[in-house]
Amino acid sequence: MNANFFEAAPDPASDPAAFQQQQAMAQALLRRGGTQQQGQTVNGHYIPPSEASYAGQLVNALAGGYKRDQLRDASRASDILNGGNGDVTPMQKMGTWLGGLFGGGAS
Repeated sequence: MNANFFEAAPDPASDPAAFQQQQAMAQALLRRGGTQQQGQTVNGHYIPPSEASYAGQLVNALAGGYKRDQLRDASRASDILNGGNGDVTPMQKMGTWLGGLFGGGAS
C-alpha cells in the first residue's frame, strides 16, 4: 500500500495489484462514510453520537470519493494510452455516481 493516500494513483496497466488495492480502500472509505451513526442508552438515558463522529464520517466519505475519482482518471488515462478512447457513457457515469452514494461496486 502506498504510504501517502493522496499521492498519484498507480497505473492500472503497469501495477494492477496496487490499483485494485487502492480501489478497495476507496470503496471501504465510501462505505464507512455512508454508515448511519447510532447513539447508546446508558442507565435508561439516550446518549447521541458525538459531533466528532459525524465529522469523521464526512472525512471518510470525502477521502473515498477523492480517491475513487483519482483512480477513475488514472484508469481512463491508461485506457487512452493503451489504444482505447477513454469514453464513458452517461449510463456508466450514473452507475458510478449511484455506486458512490449507496456503497455499490458500480464503477
